[in-house]
Amino acid sequence: MKRPTLGITIISIIAVALVAGYFLIERGSRETLAGKGPQPVLIETGRPSLRDFRLSAEWIGRVESRYLVKVVALEEGRITSVDTADEAVVKKGALLFTMGGPGINNRLAYLREKVASLRQRLSIAESRAKRKREAVKQRFSSRDELEGAEDALARIQTDLSKTRHDLQLLEALIRIRAPIRGVFTRRTVTAGQDVEKGMILGYITDPAHLRIVATLFPGSAVTLQGKTAIAHTVEGRKITGKITRVLPEHSAAGGTIVWIEGSEVNHNLKTGETASGEVILETRHAALAIPQSAIVYGRDQRQYIFIKQAEGYKKQEVHTGLKSGNWLEVTSGITGNDEVVTKGAYELFYRDFNRTYRVPD
Repeated sequence: MKRPTLGITIISIIAVALVAGYFLIERGSRETLAGKGPQPVLIETGRPSLRDFRLSAEWIGRVESRYLVKVVALEEGRITSVDTADEAVVKKGALLFTMGGPGINNRLAYLREKVASLRQRLSIAESRAKRKREAVKQRFSSRDELEGAEDALARIQTDLSKTRHDLQLLEALIRIRAPIRGVFTRRTVTAGQDVEKGMILGYITDPAHLRIVATLFPGSAVTLQGKTAIAHTVEGRKITGKITRVLPEHSAAGGTIVWIEGSEVNHNLKTGETASGEVILETRHAALAIPQSAIVYGRDQRQYIFIKQAEGYKKQEVHTGLKSGNWLEVTSGITGNDEVVTKGAYELFYRDFNRTYRVPD
């Protein structure tokens, strides 16, 4: 009978020890949370600091000339020569193309022959009018005959002037020249090719006035007009510009398309280059900030911190704004004098969670 009694006694002692140990541990946890027990080694505190925050959106784009002028065929005909090399810098008025072909050549020949014929007729009409004037003075001819000779002379002079003008205009139209100073680029035709009137033959770009056509995804309800944009070069330099226009259309992926311009863009980039960077959407200076490690999230995704007080640690809900590295802007919930747990916040949070929400066994 002694052995069963001894076994029961031993089991009872073990059970009492386990229960007592559990309550001691639970009490120690509560005392630690209340500040009465020894502090966890991992917990660190600090006051909020003042930092600058910047909200930005990344973009990617391509550099193009702000002045891209089309070079078009002014007459229907054939390109007989390309007179300027591709991507060459040209002055305003430089010869780019010469046109010809059967139609243009026939018109040129007709106008030239007509000019020659009218010049002969003009010479004859001038001699006749001169003789009539002399005859009128000597009363050998009537005033009406003189007026008829002078009228015929005037008609020939008018016809010759118009024909010369038509010939000069056609000769000018078949010599296609640069409308502005710039770079001759994106040629679309070759020598010997027939073209229609108004067909685009190439472009002239102005390399001194550039813009970046950029695409970005700034989010909803964001004003982009006039915002500062920063481009990063391959050499690691930063180029600053301004958004001068927000285009109404969007990219295929739904991105917003903007123009970025400025003197630094003009001086440091070239047409056709790709570029990337960010647009500064919002800047906050000397804002109240805490490290991200101080934030804990509840079941409803609300944000909390722990503030050290004389009686222990107080859980406090906060609201945050912009982020910079590992720092978060705090918009409400704390002051600059609060001592915030910056390390070990989750240890305190889960102990508090267990104490508050523990389900009985």
